[in-house]
Amino acid sequence: MALSDKQVQAFAARMQKARETRTPVGPITAEVPGLTMDDGYRVQRAMLQARMRAGERVAGWKVGLTSAAPRAELGINEPIGGPIFASTIYATGAAIDTASLIAPGVEAEIAFIMKDRLAGPGVTLGTALLAIEGAVAALEIVDCRYRDWKFKGPDAPADSALGAGFVAGSRVVPLADLDLPLEGLVWEQNGQIMATATAAEVGGTPLASVVWLANKLAEWDMALHPGDVVSAGSVSKILRPRAGESVRATFTRLGSVSARFV
Repeated sequence: MALSDKQVQAFAARMQKARETRTPVGPITAEVPGLTMDDGYRVQRAMLQARMRAGERVAGWKVGLTSAAPRAELGINEPIGGPIFASTIYATGAAIDTASLIAPGVEAEIAFIMKDRLAGPGVTLGTALLAIEGAVAALEIVDCRYRDWKFKGPDAPADSALGAGFVAGSRVVPLADLDLPLEGLVWEQNGQIMATATAAEVGGTPLASVVWLANKLAEWDMALHPGDVVSAGSVSKILRPRAGESVRATFTRLGSVSARFV
């Protein structure tokens, strides 16, 4: 049974309050065991609309859970998506205030800058490629408004797909200059290499995230627009730096992007 509009608004207000007060809450599925992914996205859109009414602007979108294994653990069969707000975008080298977050983590990602409008359904790798200006090295700051990072699949979109911030590298590289699946990553915390990987870890190619997202947005009569950023999903494991620590992602051709946590 789908959530009523009143329930959607109530859960959206609860998630927004958890974000603002940095006070975690229990997962929605604990109260509504039959919560669906569609219900989770309805809560997300209600929260998005409230933030836009408060003066915030959507500058793009993030895609998460691009690998099958973590999706299986949550009982879902496709990635998740959520908005990136302009107020949460940082330049490389930025200081991230850990006190403004609940239980943050950071992921190394490849992000795309849209050149043209891209609207589903029916978006393919080819049509997505033509609509993209280029790619940048990126970090995604993730946070979970649920206690102890414990939640089920439908809870994730209701928490804006766990998005909390986006750090952009300084170079936009044309896709013609990249072999996206083979773009390599060296992932560091405090100068120590924590992992290496290639971007094939992101659904075979990060471009697949743009395809999925454009087609998903079409279900809500939404689209990707020129200038939008699309963060394609984690290339490697999540890191959990504390105040006083730093992270750096260095890619083969995209260059590096870093952040320090204070």
